[in-house]
Amino acid sequence: MGSIKKRGNKYQVIIELEKDINEKRIRRYFTANSEAEAKKILTEQEYQLQQNCFVIPTEVTFGEFLNYWFDNYVKIKNEKNNTNCIQTYIRQIHYPQVGQYTICKG
Repeated sequence: MGSIKKRGNKYQVIIELEKDINEKRIRRYFTANSEAEAKKILTEQEYQLQQNCFVIPTEVTFGEFLNYWFDNYVKIKNEKNNTNCIQTYIRQIHYPQVGQYTICKG
């Protein structure tokens, strides 16, 4: 999940994240002045990852986000009839109107 490397007189905290929707490996880097501070950062960031409150900064279009949300939430949490209705709504309304817009730039 994470590691600490000494870089000169500072410490680098590296957090390994899941792959993004394009299957690209994502890492977050933090810098600390002491080893104790680096351990604190590492612990806090790993806790945020476990609590699902860590936001992955990346450039994503609304359409890519909808695909990810549909596959990883809607299909799992809803029944088939509901899933089909949501998929139809997304394809007919959201993709044509706003699917190409970027929603996050990291």
